[in-house]
Amino acid sequence: MAMYIVTNEGKEEWFTVDDLIFLLVNVFEVPADADKINGVFKRNKSWFVSEQDANNKKAYRRKLLSAAKDFAQSIIDAKAIQSK
Repeated sequence: MAMYIVTNEGKEEWFTVDDLIFLLVNVFEVPADADKINGVFKRNKSWFVSEQDANNKKAYRRKLLSAAKDFAQSIIDAKAIQSK
C-alpha cells in the first residue's frame, strides 16, 4: 500500500493513516479503520520511520524504509512475472 502511495499517488515518501484509509476504502473498496492500520505499524515497527504530522499534531506520518521497499518491490516483481 505504501509503495502504491509513493508511486501512483505522487505523495513523495511520507504518508498518514488517513491516506491509507482513503485508498483502502475508495480505491480498493476494502473496509478499513485507524485501529487496524495502526496495528500494522505496531507489528512492523522496523519497516517504517514515524514523525509527527506537521498538519495534524495528533497524528503521525510514516515513511517506508529501504528494506521494506525492497521487500515490497520483490512482491511487485513476482506478480509481474506471474501475470506474463
